[in-house]
Amino acid sequence: MLATTAGMKKNGQPTRETKAASDFGELSDVIVPSQTESIEVGEALDQELRMDVGLHEDVVLPPSDAYVSLCYNLGILSHTQFNDVASFGVLKEKVRQLALRSGFRVRAQRPSSGHRRVWICMSRARCPFAVVGNKNKRGVSIMAGVSHNHALNCNTEAANLSLCEASTREMASFVRNSELYIESTDVTKITAQQISNIVHSKTGYHINAMRASRIKHLLLDDPESFFAAETSSSASPADSPTFLAPATSWKTLAEAVWDGFMLIVNDPYTVQTLGVPAIKKMVATFRKVSHKDTLRGIVLMSCPNPESPPSSTTNRPSAIKFVDNYRRQEQFGFFD
Repeated sequence: MLATTAGMKKNGQPTRETKAASDFGELSDVIVPSQTESIEVGEALDQELRMDVGLHEDVVLPPSDAYVSLCYNLGILSHTQFNDVASFGVLKEKVRQLALRSGFRVRAQRPSSGHRRVWICMSRARCPFAVVGNKNKRGVSIMAGVSHNHALNCNTEAANLSLCEASTREMASFVRNSELYIESTDVTKITAQQISNIVHSKTGYHINAMRASRIKHLLLDDPESFFAAETSSSASPADSPTFLAPATSWKTLAEAVWDGFMLIVNDPYTVQTLGVPAIKKMVATFRKVSHKDTLRGIVLMSCPNPESPPSSTTNRPSAIKFVDNYRRQEQFGFFD
């Protein structure tokens, strides 16, 4: 499954990079919580992209519809001729979100120049997954091969990668919604080893006593903020985020969406990316009743869990994703 863009060839020939699999830097590992069942993903990468990032032929698994849909929703794949984002930072966040929601680990190859970035899967050796960003006059163009040679949520074969992208709060949600916590009569007696075992069951990695202690304190201070609302039995695991935020019952959805929009407007990333004049224009646009539905859709698409109302604590919308979605809807003519 490929979304081709300009910038992948030089003088009519594909450029080649043959860095070893251990030669990585820049992007921290992504440790992804397990879901209730594995999702098999992937189609064979285009030969040009395989050669370009130094990968070899290997068995690939057919992609699930949910996984492919997520790739399109995040903008890693596109139905249009050109698939561009504003910066490498925006693309990095898209790749991170795909890994977090789908269940695999990614790292960035050490860049060979300031005009190119490559993210690859580290869950299994020779996995063909690769997302390449090339800087051009439009921003950063994306070329993506999203297939894998393994089922998702499997343990990585790289032993020296650190646990960092599954946040402490995400780990706390694993513990809060575990059978151990639910059946416990005294939460204070849950041990660090038990907490580590729960995290291991979700991520494939153990955590140290200090991290377990921080998780325990979070749960003692405010356990309900980590409670996951039950989802429909028909929902696909790939469609569910790491954990679900409880509904904010005292707010209407419209109020929660507007509060989420206020968080985005005041985010430093939004101010730096759009500028104050463009933000004023955006606010004026979304004050109109005719654009309320579009605002709701963009805000919800920018949340970790699009199925729950936005929340400043448990389902905070991402300014990076919002700005990207907003610009895309502008291109599609939603505000004409």
